[in-house]
Amino acid sequence: MAAFSGRGAASDGRVKPDLVAPGTYIYSARSHDPWAGTGWGVVNDHYMAMGGTSTSTSLAAGAAALVREWLVERRGQSSPSAALVK
Repeated sequence: MAAFSGRGAASDGRVKPDLVAPGTYIYSARSHDPWAGTGWGVVNDHYMAMGGTSTSTSLAAGAAALVREWLVERRGQSSPSAALVK
């Protein structure tokens, strides 16, 4: 868990976070625009390191899509709820 990630109980008693994904120093495609910046650090001409919710969201969403696919195709759930996928 990244140092800046939320932790602990929510105000209604839930323990947070309930879903996590890597979000620090994720290698991402680098723009060739010289004004685009260098993110958290340049890896090479084509990649740089980035971090934060914008990098972890895509990983978490992809994992949720795979879980949903498994529920539909392997477990016969025709329309699994978001709560079940979570």
